This record gives sequence, structure tokens and C-alpha cells, in this order.
Amino acid sequence: MKLPHTICYISKSIKSLTHEDIQDILEHAEATNTECKVSGVLLHSMGNFFQVLEGGKEHITALYNKILKDPRHTDVFEVYNHPSAKPVFLDYQSNFHVVKDNERLEWIRKYLVQNRSSETSAKLTRLLRPFIFFE
Repeated sequence: MKLPHTICYISKSIKSLTHEDIQDILEHAEATNTECKVSGVLLHSMGNFFQVLEGGKEHITALYNKILKDPRHTDVFEVYNHPSAKPVFLDYQSNFHVVKDNERLEWIRKYLVQNRSSETSAKLTRLLRPFIFFE
């Protein structure tokens, strides 16, 4: 049995992105990733994107390579890229989620606190702290 794969990264959005551009990115990611059975989250705050992608290694890696080439962001910092015995967001809800407000971010924070079964979950909780305050 193949282990699911997890990729997490942080990047800077380019300065010319409008609020509408960011909303389009978030909505496209949510629809596409849900359709492709990718779990995880995506959020944008203070000029940064934060994304966790979980699923089959080949699919997640191909998606991530496409994301790396996207000119709408720069300075991609890969937090981790490895197999996961249990994806962090597998039990969160059935869909890929885009965080658009503090309420949804709080739901994710609480979920991560309740599911501290892995080192990955603890790392994600720490990484989400700077995103608590939205623009």
C-alpha cells in the first residue's frame, strides 16, 4: 500500500496581484483540488501564500511542480515534502479548503490542536501562527 504524500510550502504573492486575483486563485485551487481528491488547505495573508497538499505522490508532485512555475508568486519555501502515514487534513472535512476568514482559520487551528497525533500537525500549528491576523 502506498503512503499518501504531503507537500507544504510558503511563498510571497507578487505585489501586482489584486484582491480579485487572489480570490480567483483561492477559488480555482479549492474547486480543482477538491475535484482531484487532494486534501489540505490554502490561505493568503500579509502578502504570503501558505499551502498544504496531501494525496498520491505522483499527483501531488506534478501539481506542486506546476505551482512552482506560477509567476503570481515568488520566493517559494518548501517546508516539507514527504510521505505521510496519515495525512493531517484527511479527517478535517472531505474537501480541500481555502481559508478566507479568521473563523475558518480558527476551525483549522482547533482541528490541528485536537489531532496532535503527528509531528506534522504540530509543525503546521506553529506555521499557521503568523496567519492569524488577516489583511
